[in-house]
Amino acid sequence: MLVQGADRAALESAATAAFDEVARYEDVTSNWREDSELSKLHTALDAGGAAGGPVAVSSDLFEVLAAARGWAVRSEGAFDATVEPLTRAWDLRGKGRLPSDADVSAAVVRVQGRDVVLDPSARTVQGGKPGLAFDLGGIAKGAAIDRAVAMLRARGVERALLNFGGQVYGLGAPVGGEAWSVELADPRARAASVARVSLRDRSVSTTAASERSLEVGNTTINHVLDPRTGRPSPAWGSAVVVAARAIDADAASTALYVLGPVEGRAWVARQSDLEAILLVEDAQAQGGLRVERVTPTVAVMAAAQDPANVPDNAELARRIDVLSSELEDAKLGDVAGPAKESRHGLGPAASKVYGVGQGVSIGGYGEMLYENFAGEREDGVAQFTPDQIDFLRAVVYVGYKFSDKLLFNSETEFEHASTGKRGTVSVEFAYLDFMVDPLFNVRAGMILPPMGFVNELHEPPTYLGSRRPDVEQRILPSTWRANGIGAFGESESGFAWRAYLCESFRGVTSTSQNIGGFRGNDGVREARQSGSFSRVEDFGLTGLVEYRNDGFRAGVSGFTGGAAQGDTTIAGESFTGRTSLWEAHAEYKQDGLWLRALYGRTTIDEAELFNERNGYTGNASVGSAQFGWYGEAGYDVMRLFSPGSEWNVTPFVRYENYDTQAEVPEGYARNPANERVVLTAGASVFPHPQVALKADHQWRTNEAETGVNQFNMAIGYLF
Repeated sequence: MLVQGADRAALESAATAAFDEVARYEDVTSNWREDSELSKLHTALDAGGAAGGPVAVSSDLFEVLAAARGWAVRSEGAFDATVEPLTRAWDLRGKGRLPSDADVSAAVVRVQGRDVVLDPSARTVQGGKPGLAFDLGGIAKGAAIDRAVAMLRARGVERALLNFGGQVYGLGAPVGGEAWSVELADPRARAASVARVSLRDRSVSTTAASERSLEVGNTTINHVLDPRTGRPSPAWGSAVVVAARAIDADAASTALYVLGPVEGRAWVARQSDLEAILLVEDAQAQGGLRVERVTPTVAVMAAAQDPANVPDNAELARRIDVLSSELEDAKLGDVAGPAKESRHGLGPAASKVYGVGQGVSIGGYGEMLYENFAGEREDGVAQFTPDQIDFLRAVVYVGYKFSDKLLFNSETEFEHASTGKRGTVSVEFAYLDFMVDPLFNVRAGMILPPMGFVNELHEPPTYLGSRRPDVEQRILPSTWRANGIGAFGESESGFAWRAYLCESFRGVTSTSQNIGGFRGNDGVREARQSGSFSRVEDFGLTGLVEYRNDGFRAGVSGFTGGAAQGDTTIAGESFTGRTSLWEAHAEYKQDGLWLRALYGRTTIDEAELFNERNGYTGNASVGSAQFGWYGEAGYDVMRLFSPGSEWNVTPFVRYENYDTQAEVPEGYARNPANERVVLTAGASVFPHPQVALKADHQWRTNEAETGVNQFNMAIGYLF
């Protein structure tokens, strides 16, 4: 449940009251608990003999039973809350069972939703024939949501999103928006979205076989039973219904699924208060899934025939908005959809292809940086570094989803504004994913080694500060790309892993390949081959294991590989020059607080041989061991001064300590200027989650006392 408003304490109190109301309502309607009022009703009905009643019930239970009877009539028996005898016959609340035809026949005759006798004055329930029992699973969730919404409204909440798993209600609209946007999952792969709906004081409910099917032997039992036949409804996709009341959306989506795509389409078109989306599995449709929308436009045209049913102007305006949104969706599909969440370690924009149904996805990010340098070093000696402003990068993501099992994703980066000046254009990643299982998938192409935060997650709104941390540039050489092949996966418990066989570094300078090799002042950074005519006389292995849960993430990653790449020593002898990196990181981002910490270390075997080949002497040596760490903390102060604001203003501080020559080979010296400390303090302002405005000051010191402070400002975006 997400609630928005100005008074945090009042919002928390209202949300607690809403959850308490849902819990109380579960005590009334649950079939899973022997002490619920519904279970006690069943006991009383059984004790009442063949007539099955009458039995007095509470107003809460009577209300939902009356609504259930109404929907049994309205759906012509496709929805029927008296399906409980069939639920028991198929053991849907257990491990599942394949009943005999006789058992099904005996149970189906006891389904009697349209014949239930309800007495409003006495508030009693009585069966029309023996064996009356209720399964409220197709309507009670919606009723509980309506009660939670009523509780929120009674306490002054005007903006909220309630997600009850399979059903969502949007109260009002989010701050800065016209309506809540809700993605609809592909019934064949729940992690992918295929359409979206906009909710403003409305609820959307989805019914699909994929939600709770049971396996009995080699037979899959759909948990959605057809009350008319007594057997599981055929699996065909998903039935999605939008209605003003959650209870109606809940019951209607069940009825629509039972009716099936053909009969259901005709039925829902006659329901003037419902909107429906049918996600139909169809081998002839693009991506194997047909998306059909049935909206109240049918009811608008019918109103022209029947003036008594003409909707008011507000309702007509809402329906026109729905049509406009659908026309836009039909034209753009998922191509122009918003960047929302990170997938498989990548940033929100880079992850868009994973959320489309099929076809093209387009995203991107960019950033501009202004740097103002101090006029003297930390030792007081004057220095001159010109202040500068640079459009650092404009990046375009292009993805293509061939099917649920195969997709392409790419990032192309335009750096420093113009190739006519000092700018470049590079492919940052381009790979194919073969989606096998959430726990194991295959990736091949140009990949990002999964080390640290920034190498994979480098879109400007995803980190604090105008500049990326030095440690994640000089110890971990972000952005680092490499050709390779590997696998990745993640579990529902929050664990994720990625591992690749890929090209390694090339530690010897190569002018033909434009490689600077290993260096004393910036470690392995200039030895990246970046997928361009890369030498692979020595391969590398890289991998990550990470855990995420409720705003917390922590992980470790590593890389190891030879870096000689066929280059020989001065004496003409071969060597390997094994280079290994490892790091550990942790992050907590919750309730406005943003904490990050990372430690990384690099070792280079036979570093003296790289020194010889690159002509390094004295304190210019390659560091045979390098290390760095940083800690960072920020807090969104808008939560204190303007709760519920759509703006995020996060002052932060970051401390970095790193040394690219922590150790050098015997016979060489360390340069004290390479043992550095950077203190950064400033603020990042997010007027929108996808836009960042940043300003900060950096105090730079080193053991040689030659550090130069600087002030930075930046803008960044992703889409």
